[in-house]
Amino acid sequence: MDVETLSAVVKQVELPSLPVPLNLKEPRVWSLVVLLIKACDHIRNVRHGAQQAIVFCDQGLLKSGCGIHLPICPDVINNNIIYFVDSKIETGIQLADFAAFVLNRHQQILQKKEPTDLEKSFLYATESVMPLYRDMEMHHVRGP
Repeated sequence: MDVETLSAVVKQVELPSLPVPLNLKEPRVWSLVVLLIKACDHIRNVRHGAQQAIVFCDQGLLKSGCGIHLPICPDVINNNIIYFVDSKIETGIQLADFAAFVLNRHQQILQKKEPTDLEKSFLYATESVMPLYRDMEMHHVRGP
């Protein structure tokens, strides 16, 4: 979510307020909330019974060890609390960071008209993991 797109959304929709220090007018907060909503929808579709998720996010919006009450999916997120942890400590967060980096880098490279040879090499080296992402459109880039 870039600033321009979010500004257009804010002009069309009245955004709810979130607990301090989160502000939906910040792209990274908006992106987190949208991601959480999508993750909750996925969990609802695959869970059996009333299981709930415990949500851990990489520190950044809040310091490691903090949590915030965010009642956006009370039927899915345990106690409506999102926990923030340091990815250096939690390997699961490190893996999620890497997955997000690969996805983001693919999107950035594919938006360019002429990727560099180094960027093409990155795409080739990581293209085998792309089918593991959900709702992704595959693009193939050929060249040296």
